[in-house]
Amino acid sequence: SMGMGGTGGMAGAGGAAGAGGVTGTDGGVGGSVGIAEFAVVRVRTVDGGALSTTAAAVELQGYLLDGGLVFNAAIPGFSLAGSVILEGGLGATSSRGGGVGTPSGGSYAVAGYAWPPGQLARDGGSAVRNLFDVLRSVARVSSDGLSVDTTTQFLGFHLDSVRSTATVDGTGYWLAGNAATDAGTTAGIQYVVHGAAGTPSTPVYVAIPNLRSTGIFLGQLYGTTGGALPTSGEPISRVFSVGTGTPMSLVNTVAGLPLPPDAGIPAANAALIPTPGAQVLYYAVAGMGGVSKYVFGFAGWTYAGTLLTPLTSSGSADCNHVAATQTPRGVLVLCTTADTSRTRVVAWIDGAQGATTGVTVVTAPTNHGFRGISFAP
Repeated sequence: SMGMGGTGGMAGAGGAAGAGGVTGTDGGVGGSVGIAEFAVVRVRTVDGGALSTTAAAVELQGYLLDGGLVFNAAIPGFSLAGSVILEGGLGATSSRGGGVGTPSGGSYAVAGYAWPPGQLARDGGSAVRNLFDVLRSVARVSSDGLSVDTTTQFLGFHLDSVRSTATVDGTGYWLAGNAATDAGTTAGIQYVVHGAAGTPSTPVYVAIPNLRSTGIFLGQLYGTTGGALPTSGEPISRVFSVGTGTPMSLVNTVAGLPLPPDAGIPAANAALIPTPGAQVLYYAVAGMGGVSKYVFGFAGWTYAGTLLTPLTSSGSADCNHVAATQTPRGVLVLCTTADTSRTRVVAWIDGAQGATTGVTVVTAPTNHGFRGISFAP
């Protein structure tokens, strides 16, 4: 199977992707329904204006690695804060089988708000995430883009952002974000079952309330944070495992990966890649213009530095969300950039001889933005 992507700074994957090379285009129009090689969340305003914290329309777009658009699935009655680049983290089921009652070809999951795009908040303001009574939502989209399910709606992440989601089989979701109130019960990592109808989410880990992403890799739940770390006990890095396996109720145990010397702050998501004799975890690093990685071997996790900056003919920018998968030439890394306008999907091969720059696979139109990214389930 293809690999998974995430939000908040992590991405995970396995298997092979592509035909051994990476080519790019500024495409993104046309296309037909089918099986894409990767999918990316795209946001846009209803009136075509610049993105802001106003509720933006959300689409999941499926692409080939040459930039060809395969499908464009609009998500009705669902929105994200358009200019908040940490939101919109994308998860995918770990196999095409999925759970009982889920799409047979596997599915993607993106967290957001059950609020119509473009509509002002009830208090007359525009920041949808700042409304206490707006339900948070998970949209489940089949891998072919034909089925969009937004029945999962819940109370959580009060007065702040829900940023990322992870799932095993599409029947339940682990979500990361922050809360401005009730952080001890509604922030951090929360769990919700598919089809929840306005019920509160279940807290899984809230000791660090301000989280950027969550991911499930080889059966283990991980999280990343850009916020303050615990001041007592053993220091942990900003990338850590949570409990054992995939807990669905409150746990207090986390295991941090070694503290990196650059102390980089994860931007949005991470990816874990099984490779011969080791595992490699990639995560986007805010303010450092690249993707850092850890390698897990006989001695445990080892920080392995920052990969090349995603330089292209369009310039350079931080990576924001990241996905990765194993190929015959090395690990193929995709990221969405944090450009101030016309965000891009950039690709490169980690370990490819002579690789010094990334390739732009697709560029978002003016006043549109790419967010979470994932390889196909």
